[in-house]
Amino acid sequence: MNSDSQATQHHIRVFQLEIMGSDGWVELEVSHHRSQQLIEQLDGEIDAHLGL
Repeated sequence: MNSDSQATQHHIRVFQLEIMGSDGWVELEVSHHRSQQLIEQLDGEIDAHLGL
């Protein structure tokens, strides 16, 4: 996470993402378009979890 103190903006970079599949944890390719959509959907939840 990078924080720009002047603009109080936070940038979160996701390098690895796993989801629970039927056979256990499955790693997603974070550069894939669908994975990027999932990351964007989780953005607010991640901010809330980190208290941003």
